[in-house]
Amino acid sequence: MDLVFKNEKGIVNIRAAGIIKTPAGFLLQVIKSGEGYKCLPGGRIKFEETSEQAFRRELKEELDWSPSKVFLRAVFESFFYDGANFHEILFLYEVEDVYTLTFSKHFTVIPPEKLNDFDIRPKIAVELMTSPDKTTKHFTLKLK
Repeated sequence: MDLVFKNEKGIVNIRAAGIIKTPAGFLLQVIKSGEGYKCLPGGRIKFEETSEQAFRRELKEELDWSPSKVFLRAVFESFFYDGANFHEILFLYEVEDVYTLTFSKHFTVIPPEKLNDFDIRPKIAVELMTSPDKTTKHFTLKLK
């Protein structure tokens, strides 16, 4: 059971995602084709699953990949509107391995120098992707 809860005020979503490097740039998930936005690969956490277990499960399901080492980069508490009011908690990991396998049309690779040319959500993730500072951060984002 995914950790997503709905009531009359909106939706609470608990997710895990990650920063994944490739030889050509960063791997991002395409949410809506064309003019849509991109986000970091991942998905919802399931009941009785840690955020790291969820992130690793999502990578196995979506990319058939099991990286050797991941570490927590940030925790986001986001409040936004996307057809409904959302309160999202996102555990963001970084993968130390470089991804070199093939991927589906639901993913794309963007070179570091082009990251600011795209609608990547959450936007602050772009800074984390290119920052040499690897300490764990906490962000509260109100995007309404």
